[in-house]
Amino acid sequence: MQGLRASDSGHMVRRSAQRLLIQNSDSWQRGTFFAAVVVVGFSGMVAQIVILRELLVTFLGNELSIGIILANWLILEAGGCFLLGRVIEKRVRPRETFVLVNGILALFLPVCLFLARDVRLLFGVGQGEGIDILRMTLYSFLILFPVSVTHGALFTFGCKIADSWEAGKSSTGRHTRGRRSKAAGKIYVFEVMGTAAGGVCFTYWLLPRFHSFQIVFGMAAANLFVGCMLLLRPQRFGIGSAALCLSSLAGLAVAIFALLGGNADRLHQISLQRMWRGVELIHYENTPYGNLTVAKKG
Repeated sequence: MQGLRASDSGHMVRRSAQRLLIQNSDSWQRGTFFAAVVVVGFSGMVAQIVILRELLVTFLGNELSIGIILANWLILEAGGCFLLGRVIEKRVRPRETFVLVNGILALFLPVCLFLARDVRLLFGVGQGEGIDILRMTLYSFLILFPVSVTHGALFTFGCKIADSWEAGKSSTGRHTRGRRSKAAGKIYVFEVMGTAAGGVCFTYWLLPRFHSFQIVFGMAAANLFVGCMLLLRPQRFGIGSAALCLSSLAGLAVAIFALLGGNADRLHQISLQRMWRGVELIHYENTPYGNLTVAKKG
């Protein structure tokens, strides 16, 4: 009898330890996930401001061009939420899908910035030539498409993940609509926190110290880092998760190398030379009031 009691006690201790390990793992995953949502909001705001400022220079900006660019951004974000968001309903692993889309967003940040500066050369617009409303709408739509759609989709993916956690807390399947509203509210609050922090941080810290390519590579590195952290689940770390984690780590290494190895500076100079082809570029500077460029012709 004493042996049976000792055996039962041992099983109870092991079960308690397993439950504690699972609870700690879940707490870590939830904290990491909501931190990732904050980073998504932060990087989305910073990317929006950076690309908007570059497109304003390209379009010889005024209030009308600002309205067109922001309208395209909002339309594409809504499209990402609605269209790509439907994909998440059919995915077995929403967390991996979130990390994948987050990695695509990070990949396209420097690409879209380069294209924003290269619009005139790509579409054969002359230096100093004005761009009409239709072409302005089309060009900004194409440039913003990859970043805005993926950023919008991340909100829906985040809501699905938060909803699955809320469903796990509930002992019944009732009140689905209220549960989903609660999950969406949580994601919205955390993303808005990142958005607000991104606007303040960009204005008072990033803008005076770094050029645009350094900023977007830094945002890409932050997104890829939190993506890697989301995949650290030893109890369910399959081949797909391992491949996705390795891809994120490779992208993170590329972003860090671009920042520390001078490639971001080279891309910055190359894109400026292409943007201001035909003139001698003397000075370029980010200011709180716009991008200031001093050039000499002839």
